[in-house]
Amino acid sequence: GIRLSTRPDYINNRIIGILKEYGVTAIELGVQSLDPEVLKKSKRGHSVADVENACAIIKDSGIKLGIQTMLGLPGDTFSKALDTAYKVVSIKPEMVRIYPALVLKGTELEELYQSGSYKPLSVEEAVGWCAAIVPLYKANGITVLRIGLHSSEEMESSIVAGPYHPAFGELVESRILLNRILEELKK
Repeated sequence: GIRLSTRPDYINNRIIGILKEYGVTAIELGVQSLDPEVLKKSKRGHSVADVENACAIIKDSGIKLGIQTMLGLPGDTFSKALDTAYKVVSIKPEMVRIYPALVLKGTELEELYQSGSYKPLSVEEAVGWCAAIVPLYKANGITVLRIGLHSSEEMESSIVAGPYHPAFGELVESRILLNRILEELKK
């Protein structure tokens, strides 16, 4: 089958019908956040209601649903990111991808960063946030397809700031394991 990624506000019943005709079996939505303030400050152009509507249409169609979230966007906090994760769990997608927000050259986010009105997460913060969220998804039977962006020379050369590490997913998995070990030691 064919897997594709799109925006939540691009999904409707007509589009789903076309996608099914062409053999699409999985759709990943670039949700980014389920906090209205974060979506607005990030100029995503879609609402939480758009996400909920698109998810319902996809699930009703029988196409597998994936949700992509982005941690550390303007206005985001750990509490908001965790709340988004709980809302994602309640939607029950088959799969998720988690990306920490990076500041890239030539973007509005770079302008916000350069002006001092946006501060990206550090690698340490992003790893900590993801290490709290990933087990929540896994405990609810949601496959985590990716944690962090795929490394490439082109992408790496365009990063201005933010929690980039070429093995970000491994850092998160290591932190999850460390957290488990520490919990067991406390017992």
